[in-house]
Amino acid sequence: MDNVVADILNNTMHVQTREVNSSQENILLLEKQQIDFAIVQSDVAYEKAKKSMPNLRVIMALYPKMLAFVSTKEANISAIKELKKKHLKLSFVSDDTSQIYHKVFQVFDINNSLQIDSFQEVKKHILSGDIDGFFSLQGHPNQVTDALVREHNLTLVPLYGKKFDQLKNDYPFIIKGGIPKGLYGLEEDVKSIGVQALLVTTKSMDEQTIYHITKTILENIDRFKEANPVYRGMSKKHLIEKLLITQHKGATKAFNDF
Repeated sequence: MDNVVADILNNTMHVQTREVNSSQENILLLEKQQIDFAIVQSDVAYEKAKKSMPNLRVIMALYPKMLAFVSTKEANISAIKELKKKHLKLSFVSDDTSQIYHKVFQVFDINNSLQIDSFQEVKKHILSGDIDGFFSLQGHPNQVTDALVREHNLTLVPLYGKKFDQLKNDYPFIIKGGIPKGLYGLEEDVKSIGVQALLVTTKSMDEQTIYHITKTILENIDRFKEANPVYRGMSKKHLIEKLLITQHKGATKAFNDF
């Protein structure tokens, strides 16, 4: 579970956290009943609930994870549609298994790409000229993207257009949004697509426990915003937007009561 969530909940209940590497690992631990709650990407949760875990329940959406396309300024990419004609070498940074990378690469017929597992490695590749740009799916702002963009003359390329609209229509877990100006030194908003980071549990979890967790989070929205800027847009409205998965009864009751 996210440390910010755990820290705030620990004021009223004891929460133990477990370090994992991906949404896929989190959801499997939840399915095996080795953990009671997990934060997972909405694409992973949606597919799991639809295919093999009908007892999966969502508590709320915590924050958006937007797809960032970071490129060298020398590559002179102003729009995503230029990728194919420029024959660029691209990568994606993946500490998670997300369908969005593959969907985007399929739509734009990008073949000259590789998967990189860490920002440290992608930094090495982009600064040495091995790649012209990379995709990452993160909450924004984050320190690694900020350091790369500000310190190494990189830029963020907007992700929008008919093909992105089609992706959103084809896959209900994809959301439209952007990375706002001011972050990473941006002079204007950068349009993008992404997914939600969801707090999930199972149907069997005690209703009163889920009610208490949900109520505690709702009462501490300002603390979330202070603790981590990825929660800057957090509001009761945004916490229940486009959940896609059945909400736990305890969470529904807390939202109704709050």
